Amino acid sequence: MTSTIQVDVSQLTVAIAAAIFVKIALDDFRRRFISNRWLLILLGSFVLLASTAPDLGQPIWWAHLAWGVLGATVFGLMYTVGGMAAGDVKLAGVVFLWTPPSHWVGLLIVIALAGVAVIPIQQWQNRRDKRAERSIKAEVPYGVALAAGGLWACAGWWIRL
Repeated sequence: MTSTIQVDVSQLTVAIAAAIFVKIALDDFRRRFISNRWLLILLGSFVLLASTAPDLGQPIWWAHLAWGVLGATVFGLMYTVGGMAAGDVKLAGVVFLWTPPSHWVGLLIVIALAGVAVIPIQQWQNRRDKRAERSIKAEVPYGVALAAGGLWACAGWWIRL
């Protein structure tokens, strides 16, 4: 018997987005850098998902867009007071865009828990590599926590599709 594997565009889009969120988390942890290229691909991926997902009609699409703008605005305010880097602000907008507005509490919990988990790992890395204080600021890489939120959003999409 021959079996065929069917993967629809929505599922493939979510899988690619999840892989990109992992890539962003690794890049931010290692180099404190979030590439605009990956963020643009995630934006485009969401547009593709919005056009192919069966239950993402126009009113819901606009809610996602408003939620993404709100997330970028809130994190942008943190940027203005020096609490966050510009790449983190852009990533926050993308993560909030990918997350349904009704799941905001869960998203914030995932981001907070991931942020707390990154702190001891970062401290261990800084002690292990004494050059870290000179070459990379000993700051918390918020992009890792935000990317964890993006993975959480992708998991939610995967379950829905």
